[in-house]
Amino acid sequence: MYLASVPLFEAVQAIDEAVLRAAVGSPAWAVPFFLVATTLGAGWGLVALLPLLARPATRRLTAWLVGAVAATSALTSLLKLVFQRPRPCDALGWCHAVGVASPGGFSLPSGHASGAFAFGVFVALRARPVHGALALAFAASSAWSRCVLGVHYPSDVLAGACLGAGVGGDDNLGKDLGDFSRRGRIQRAIGRHNAAKGADGVTAQGLGPGLQQ
Repeated sequence: MYLASVPLFEAVQAIDEAVLRAAVGSPAWAVPFFLVATTLGAGWGLVALLPLLARPATRRLTAWLVGAVAATSALTSLLKLVFQRPRPCDALGWCHAVGVASPGGFSLPSGHASGAFAFGVFVALRARPVHGALALAFAASSAWSRCVLGVHYPSDVLAGACLGAGVGGDDNLGKDLGDFSRRGRIQRAIGRHNAAKGADGVTAQGLGPGLQQ
C-alpha cells in the first residue's frame, strides 16, 4: 500500500516535510553525536548486553529484552513492506542523507526508533529508575537521529517509537521474572508503601495519646 494514494497522507506528508526541513543536519555541532546514536541504535548497543547474558542473575531478563527487540524488528520489517514509503533522502530533491549513505529500502516505520523504544521502555519498566531514564534518553536520541540524518520522516520515527514502546511495555514479556518483571516492581512498591504506613502507625502508638497531637 503506497501511502501517497491515501488522502490523509497528504496532510501528514506536508507536516513531515516542514519538520524535516528544520531537522536535517541541525544543529550542525550535534551531528557527530547523532551519528553515534544512530550507530548504537542500529543494534550495536546490544553488544553491551553480552556480559549480562553471561551472569545467571540477569540472564533471563536480558534474554527477554533481546527477544523483545528482535520481535519489534520483525514487525517493523513487515510493516515496511505493507506501507512501502520511500525514504525522504531518496524521494525529496532537497533532502540528502547527512554523514551516512542512504540505507535504501522503505521508511515507515523507523527500525531504529522501534528497536530503541522497545529497549528503552522494557528497561524503564523493569530496572532501576536511573537506568530506565538513561535507556529512554538513548531511545529518544537514536530515534531523532534518523530525522537529523535525513533518512526518515518524523512520522516514521513516531510510528516506530509507538510500536517499540508497545512491545517493550507488554506485561506478558518476562512475567516469569519475579522481582524483575513489571508486576514484580509494582508489588515491591506496594510492599514498601504498606511497610512505611505500618511503621508510622507503630511510631504513633509508641508516642502515647499526649504526644500524637
